[in-house]
Amino acid sequence: MQCYTVEFYYTLPTFSNNRWELHSLDLPFLPVEQIEDQFLFSRLLELFSRFTKTFISSYNNRTSRGRALFMEILYLLTQWKTENYIYDNIQKVEQVINYMMEHYTQPIKLKELADVISVSPSYIGSIFKSVTGKSPITYLIEIRLHKAKELLLDGHSVSDVAEEVGFNDLFYFSKCFKKYENLSPLQFKQIANNSSDTYIDSKF
Repeated sequence: MQCYTVEFYYTLPTFSNNRWELHSLDLPFLPVEQIEDQFLFSRLLELFSRFTKTFISSYNNRTSRGRALFMEILYLLTQWKTENYIYDNIQKVEQVINYMMEHYTQPIKLKELADVISVSPSYIGSIFKSVTGKSPITYLIEIRLHKAKELLLDGHSVSDVAEEVGFNDLFYFSKCFKKYENLSPLQFKQIANNSSDTYIDSKF
């Protein structure tokens, strides 16, 4: 049996009435938990190993690194306890998203995404929706539109941007952009150019 124990005090800081207050928050864990998901278990072992090595190292920022690793451990365990969580599916979806990020400028079909993780198109649609809440194609469109907004803000023309981010049809690009942003690409560009405030992208 492999057992890992971490003792810590978890609080939720909130800012109210011009001062910080600490609130206790119970986490959804029993004193002893058994991890049946082997993929999740392997990932947790890796994180605990890196966590230990970080704190016995001489890195100047070892505390920040350690906290980041611990937060990832806590996140994975919380997801596992509160949702229908299969870490193997998470890994598969992450692979597909990475592939999208690297190839979004090219035409991509659902079969191609399914081939990345060697599953059927229907299965990838199912696990992708369960993990992200969106279909693979919807997620791909959002990646492309996010990149499109960056290019529009940099002054590129609408037609150049559409082609650059993988839309072969300018009309379809404008239709998708308006659906997600409630503005046409040209309107978005004009508003961004006329605004003296920094545009903050909160949609992605």
